[in-house]
Amino acid sequence: MRKSSVPLVALTLLLTGATARAQSRSANDVRDIRAARFAQNAAMAAGDVDRAAHWWTEDVTIRRGLGTGLNGIEAYKGILERAPVSDTALVYWRTATDVNVSSAWPLAFETGTWTARVAGKGPSLITGRYSAQWVKRNERWLIRSEVFVALTCAGKGCMTKALVEPVVTTRAPAIPPLSSTVFPKDSARSRSLSLNQRSLVDTATAILGKLEMHESTLKPGMSSHPPHRHAHEEVIYLTQGDILVFQENVSRKAHAGDVIFHASNQWHTFTNIGITDAKYLVVRIDTRDEPKDLPSTNPPIVPTP
Repeated sequence: MRKSSVPLVALTLLLTGATARAQSRSANDVRDIRAARFAQNAAMAAGDVDRAAHWWTEDVTIRRGLGTGLNGIEAYKGILERAPVSDTALVYWRTATDVNVSSAWPLAFETGTWTARVAGKGPSLITGRYSAQWVKRNERWLIRSEVFVALTCAGKGCMTKALVEPVVTTRAPAIPPLSSTVFPKDSARSRSLSLNQRSLVDTATAILGKLEMHESTLKPGMSSHPPHRHAHEEVIYLTQGDILVFQENVSRKAHAGDVIFHASNQWHTFTNIGITDAKYLVVRIDTRDEPKDLPSTNPPIVPTP
């Protein structure tokens, strides 16, 4: 008696279906990683540091194009904050050429090329290649490690030297808490975060992990930044002008002499709705045991003033 081939056919169909589903998941993951890379490029080009950081893990590690290393998301954000978007700043763009997704673990390996152009336009001053490890957490792909290597340069792009010798680090001496003092107005330094800001104080105190103060100016129609949120709290004193303050889907007008408070991890931004410059003083307060920043993804829509 001949044995039926139905069980064998069923098993074949089952395996074929499982393989197709796995290939479909892998293709979707590759698509998501490429889309995430493109979105992060756009955020960096726009100077939106919080948005760019959305795709890094807290413990991300980076080896930059000419050899310097960075450890942790705050170090990476600091590099971007110290290089604000301007007509003379270099804008870096990464282009993925290959993405491999593991079939066994929530990991992926990306390779590609990168370029640096002035204001993101014109000829490339520096080009190179990169690789990255991605990890999938809570259905989101995040970058856990990146290595960039500069390979070619032109003009001013060739002026910076590569790091060749090992970096020897020494433990910095403990900085005593800030004592009572007076900060003369002419002691302030220009803040590299933005051309419209002037830093006044940036230090720790006996009870605060960070006390930071700066003056800012907004031209008519300008916004302070896209809606974002962070763990630290801010007190803002408006010294000149009229602004529309957006906080947690509520808009309020503020005028010279008013005080604005941004609570921990609540959405906020504001826009100059006047016909003259708006000027204000920001006091940032970081406690030593403050919670972590909530992600600034999917920000609310800010009504048009």
